[in-house]
Amino acid sequence: MSIRKIMRRPWRAGAALGLLVALLTGLLASTGLHESLGIADAVGYLAAAPIFIFDVVFSANQAIQWLVLFTWWGAVGAALGWLVGQGRAGWAVAVLFALTVMTAHAAARNDIGHTLEGALRAVEQSVRDSLR
Repeated sequence: MSIRKIMRRPWRAGAALGLLVALLTGLLASTGLHESLGIADAVGYLAAAPIFIFDVVFSANQAIQWLVLFTWWGAVGAALGWLVGQGRAGWAVAVLFALTVMTAHAAARNDIGHTLEGALRAVEQSVRDSLR
């Protein structure tokens, strides 16, 4: 099956783009290259939601996290591709869906920040208590 034949269906093209996003995000995050390229915030934003929304995955091993990352972005890409393929009304729904996904990612990033801030405060309090 050729690439052109696969890409004829909008949902397949969307899924392929979603998997590409997942692959690039995972590779950049796992190698640390995102920090040297100055795109740490963008990579963190793309990786945050799938891992943090499914809370049990947050503490799972890296293979499970990769699986969730690929599944999430493949499904989001396929859904966006399918919606875009539905015509003008599909485009409107696709925009709303994309905004919803972006909001979920922003909320996940905020939750991660609050969780880390709480953990840092607990460590700080523990250190202060041990110094007394």
